[in-house]
Amino acid sequence: MNIPKSLIKEEININIMGLQGQKILNQKSVGLKTISIENLPQGLYLMTISKGDEIKFSDKIFVSK
Repeated sequence: MNIPKSLIKEEININIMGLQGQKILNQKSVGLKTISIENLPQGLYLMTISKGDEIKFSDKIFVSK
C-alpha cells in the first residue's frame, strides 16, 4: 500500500487493526513510501495514518487468499 505523498517526510504513526479492535501493527515512521505486511489472515482491516493525535489518512484493507 502506498503512503500519501504529502506524508512521506513527516513523522507518522501507522496503525492496522482488525474490525474487533485487535492491533495488528503500530509503527512510527519517517520517510516510508510504502507499507508491506505479510501473513495477514483473510479478512477486513482498518488502517490509519496519524500525525500526533490527528488522523491524516484512513482506509479499509481486504485480504483474500
